[in-house]
Amino acid sequence: MILCISLRAFESKGLYFVHMHAGTHLFEVINQAVEAVEKRIEETCKSIMECYKDDASRAKDIALRKFRDKDLLGAKKFVLNAQNLYPGREGISQMLTILDVYISAEKKVSGGVDWYGILGVIPLADEGSVKKQCRELALMLYPNKHKSIGADGTFKLVSEAWSLLSDKSKYLMKPFCFH
Repeated sequence: MILCISLRAFESKGLYFVHMHAGTHLFEVINQAVEAVEKRIEETCKSIMECYKDDASRAKDIALRKFRDKDLLGAKKFVLNAQNLYPGREGISQMLTILDVYISAEKKVSGGVDWYGILGVIPLADEGSVKKQCRELALMLYPNKHKSIGADGTFKLVSEAWSLLSDKSKYLMKPFCFH
């Protein structure tokens, strides 16, 4: 049996209904209907995401103020909020990494700086893992390439952590840090 189904969309109401006519394959018409509904859902999601984008921008601005006031945990809370609201927001992942490095630098382990924590690796990590993580952080935070607030200080901390952890003679003079 051959049927034709035409999709009528009432955009303003968001209502869809199917009207059947003789003449076309049912499968083709159902696919058209599904595509129209998917398009409407996509448009609605984009509209909602635009609202969240503004909220994410406000959360990021608050996080920057808190960072300047040296409230690192408060800044991280608002950066995570911005990331949840609008994951694609530019600079959020860098800002989160910067905050993680500064928060780790403040933590004292065995009376010294937690150099492994700054790099985001465990103390028993092999040299290859430490080197890889250091490179990734250095590329993400290189101050001449990325102008994020705090990137220069974070880059220095990462560089110092690599300098100490890669040179065993320097590292032995510093307290050994375990989490």
